[in-house]
Amino acid sequence: MKCIKLDYLSIIKIRPTDNFVYFEGQGCFETVITFRSKQSYEVIITYYYKDFEEKIEVKGKSTSKICIPSDLFKIEIIKKPQDLEIIASSLNDYFDEMLSLN
Repeated sequence: MKCIKLDYLSIIKIRPTDNFVYFEGQGCFETVITFRSKQSYEVIITYYYKDFEEKIEVKGKSTSKICIPSDLFKIEIIKKPQDLEIIASSLNDYFDEMLSLN
């Protein structure tokens, strides 16, 4: 399983080669995960927050955007098309609000 460091206020774009991808952050509260593909895909996101873990199943085609309250999570890819892209962003609401002011 590949571990990717997610820095505060960063955007990481990958094309997964394995069926598991693990993200580890630095304490950012919220992460936005975007999946993109021209074909159907299916993934399970497991995120860890305080003393529990939560699983979210995503079945989609085209673009899906998921917001989770943690920057420590793994993605299990059940159905992986060749063109699947995963974009993880630790940009929080405050940063988005600052961008909208400019």
